[in-house]
Amino acid sequence: EPDYAYRRQGRMMGAVNANALWVNDWYERLHTDETIALMADTGVNLACTHFYKGFGLEHEKPGIEKTRQFVERCHRRGIRVIGYTQFGSIYYETLLKEVPEAKDWAMRRSDGSIRDYGVYCRWVPDWLNEDFIAYLKRVMTVGLTEVGLDGLHFDNTHGEPGYSESTLKKFKAYLVAHCPAPLDRFGISDFDNIQLPPESALKYD
Repeated sequence: EPDYAYRRQGRMMGAVNANALWVNDWYERLHTDETIALMADTGVNLACTHFYKGFGLEHEKPGIEKTRQFVERCHRRGIRVIGYTQFGSIYYETLLKEVPEAKDWAMRRSDGSIRDYGVYCRWVPDWLNEDFIAYLKRVMTVGLTEVGLDGLHFDNTHGEPGYSESTLKKFKAYLVAHCPAPLDRFGISDFDNIQLPPESALKYD
C-alpha cells in the first residue's frame, strides 16, 4: 500500500499495522537500494508494489514518483515490477478535488444509497460508467509509459450489482439483444418498463 493509504485507513492493512511507530521507517526501507540488492541476490526477478490506490492521480503523484524511482532501481538489477492498481474502490475525499464529476461514478444500491467498500471514505465505482473506465485507462497509461511498470495488478475486481439509470439502460439493451421472444421466456410482451431486480431478490452462491 502507499503510505497515505495506511494513514487514511489507520488500521491493519495487508498484515501491516498502520498505527505502528515503525511504519514510516519500514516503508522507506522497502524502497532502498539495499533492499533491492537483497531481493536480486536472493533470486527475486519480479516485484509487485504500490502504484494507484484510488485517491486520484494528482493526490498520488508523490507516491507514484516513488514507485517510478523504485522501478528504475529494480530494472538496473534485472527485476521487473508490476504496479498495484485499485479497481474496486475510490477515495472520494481526494478524487473529487481532482475530478468533481467522479461523484457520478459511485455505484448505487437498489435503495439509491451509495455502495461503499466497507468503510465510509471508500466508494465502490460503477464499473459500467464510461467516464470511470476512461479515467482508469489514463491511470494505466501513466503506469506503463511514465512510471515504466512492466505490468499492472488490478485489485478488487469482484462485483456487486449497481442500480444507476445507465445500468438499467444497458440491462434493457442486453435483454432486447439476447431475448427476442420475451413473452415465451418471461411472460411479458416487452422490456419497456422492466426494472433491475432488487438486491433482496438476488441469491448468491
